Formats: sequence, C-alpha cells, structure tokens
Amino acid sequence: SPHFGEAFLPPSSPATAAPAGRPWSVGRLVCDYGELRVRQLGTDDLALQTKFACDFQNFSSAGAPTAEHELVLWDLSASKGTTPSFLNLDLIRAHFTLTKLLEKQSISKISLEGGSLIAGQSLRELFAPAAAPTPTASPVPSKAGPPWIVETLEIAQVNVRIDDERPEITDITFALNTTLQNIPLGQTASALGAEDQIIEITNLDILSPHDPLTK
Repeated sequence: SPHFGEAFLPPSSPATAAPAGRPWSVGRLVCDYGELRVRQLGTDDLALQTKFACDFQNFSSAGAPTAEHELVLWDLSASKGTTPSFLNLDLIRAHFTLTKLLEKQSISKISLEGGSLIAGQSLRELFAPAAAPTPTASPVPSKAGPPWIVETLEIAQVNVRIDDERPEITDITFALNTTLQNIPLGQTASALGAEDQIIEITNLDILSPHDPLTK
C-alpha cells in the first residue's frame, strides 16, 4: 500500500495527531538468521538472494527521528535470467533511520566488504538504455516518485573483472575501493556521474592478447 509507511511515522502536526495515547513501540527487534530470494525482479529478469540478520533497538515511531538501525547481509548474489551470477558480495552493512527511510526514501550508509563483480554481457544488458515506448493516442502521465538515495556508499576490496568476449582482447581485473556520495538506486551507471567521485583501483593487470603469460 502507498500509505503503509505512514503507519511508522509520528504525527506531522498537532492538528492531524491521533487521539492521545501511547505510541506504538518495539523495544527490540531481533532476527538471528534469515534468507531472502527474489526472482524476476523488474523487467530485466533479475534474481537476488542473500542472508541477513538484524538487532534493532528502540524500533518505534517515537524513536524514529534519532535512532539509527543496522541491517547486516552476507553471501549476496545477483544474476540475470539463467546466466551465472555477475555480482557476489561477502558482507553488506546498511544503516538507516525510519524517518529518512519512509519520508525521504533515503538510506544513510551502505558498506560493501569483499566480493566480486563481472562486468560482462549480463551487466551491459542490465544497464542498457530502455527502449523508447510506443506512442499512444492518450499517454498516461508517469506518477513515479523520487528515486531511492544512498547518502554514502563505501566499497572495499571488491574484485572487478571486465569481461570481453572477443578472442583477441584479454579480460582486465582489478580491486575496487571507493566511497560514493548520494547515489540513486535503480538507475543506470550514468547516474554515478552526477557528482564528482574519486575511485581507487589497485592490482590492475592487463595481459597481452598475443601472450597470456605476458603483462
């Protein structure tokens, strides 16, 4: 429901406040182990699976403006269609407050630690520009809301392989360590160019296409 998030927010003003009473409150919300599997996500036939755990303290509408919570995920993998996974992440930590999450669609911080990314055909198809829609007699105005934003995205020791299927071109591999600011979720890689970013690349090897043993 589009109004689901309103149930987790404090009244916006005294005039719209609910009748006096004790606000809902969860002193502690614990999940020691969980698994999440998502199939056919969006129009790209994207599949995600991960394990997760959380220990939320003061998870309530009264504590929403100030209490920051952490969700821990591990062994995350993403694949497209029936192809092998192109993304594997060892550990993810997401920090958020209920106010930013529900009012501003914003996540305070996501940290990615360890894993691998294959920049190959699956990733290129995922980030390819969408085809232009077929003109209609009476187009329906889009009601899409603002994009989800990650205020800080930290990436540490994620091994990247640029996969080129041409036989005369060798793959390029490197380790990625960087911090990105205000990154929209669900948009193409071009959205990363909205702000100046500094990306550190380490352990970059370029093999000779004529001699695989020569760098």
